[in-house]
Amino acid sequence: MKTRGVITGVGVLSPIGIGQQEFFQSLLAGKSGISRITSFDTTNYRTNHGGEIKNFNPADYAEALPGIGNLERATQLALVAAHEAVLDAGLEINTDNCERIGCVLGSSEGETHCLDNFITDQSQNGSDLPKYELIPRVPTATIYQELAMRFGMKGPCACVATACAAGTNSIGLAFDLIRNGKADVVIAGGVDVFSRLSFSGFNALMSVTRTRCKPFNEHRDGMVLGEAAAIIILERLDHALSRKANIYAELLGYGISNDAYHITSPDPEGNGAKRAIALALEDAGLTADSVQYINAHGTGTPSNDIMEAKVIRDVFYNNGNRVPVSSSKSMFGHTLGAAGSIEFLVCILAIKNGFLPPTINFEDPIKGFEDFDFVPNESRPAEIQVALSNSFAFAGNTSAILVSKFNE
Repeated sequence: MKTRGVITGVGVLSPIGIGQQEFFQSLLAGKSGISRITSFDTTNYRTNHGGEIKNFNPADYAEALPGIGNLERATQLALVAAHEAVLDAGLEINTDNCERIGCVLGSSEGETHCLDNFITDQSQNGSDLPKYELIPRVPTATIYQELAMRFGMKGPCACVATACAAGTNSIGLAFDLIRNGKADVVIAGGVDVFSRLSFSGFNALMSVTRTRCKPFNEHRDGMVLGEAAAIIILERLDHALSRKANIYAELLGYGISNDAYHITSPDPEGNGAKRAIALALEDAGLTADSVQYINAHGTGTPSNDIMEAKVIRDVFYNNGNRVPVSSSKSMFGHTLGAAGSIEFLVCILAIKNGFLPPTINFEDPIKGFEDFDFVPNESRPAEIQVALSNSFAFAGNTSAILVSKFNE
């Protein structure tokens, strides 16, 4: 019998809300979390806005998570999101089950935020912090290591660094661990923080918009960077049922592929994206007409959006299924290694609460795709059985994941 994996807990910190309820209400309202950047001076950049998490104070969590103030920012965000997800799932980790509980975390940059701060501080203030003290702080592995130590997880733990597909791939790897009998429960998701390093890089690539992120618009002109941590508790179905856990949704299948085309640009024909979607559908045992909502990668860049629209037309619309497609990045920006996991969470909440999240800032559809339903500007009620989330990244990484309403 096929092993089934279900989501029993979620945790999120984002530019549109901290915690599941605030995040959900913002999605429903089509709220924008984009504002002027406050974490560093953007005077000499081509843009000065982004999706920063607001009102996050580590001290607020010090009682539940002692010592959190001594950690770097990405670890803080991941730890709080994981703590929320564990509480939400009613999950108890102890000496009897800790070897069957694992963690898979995705991140594009890890804790390079602290390296960025160190270099800035040393150049401006002549900091005398010994360089070797940075060594244990920077690697991505330090984030999931903190989670493993904090919660006492002794099952399989890993980090995934497939750029902006890392959040999706981390959940996919967690699903494999469940299905292959390596774990009963896996804490999975992604995290990345707003940093000068990534902001400078995407500015240099001329990938960021000077105005607003307008995914799937004819006059789109770039992305907006954001930060987030989004964590889920993925659990073997029989294990979840045995402890009478609340089940949000079921993970059906996922696919991973590669464009093998260019380090930063997607294959214009979207061959890698098509393969990832086809593999996800095959893994789930579904056909394209089973999908009732697509949360697109939808960055708002000229090359990504036209590629993704072509892929969706070829796979879905040519089969007569006018499936709604929206980009959550229009609300909270591109959160890099957290993008796949926070957008997977959007799909879970859309299924659970019966609504289609909108693409905000929508004005005019890409020419030739006027027949698409991009859920413009406002959410609307909808019964969703199956949703697809796409993640496409630098280095040709492409991934897709399918989630459904739980039916026992």
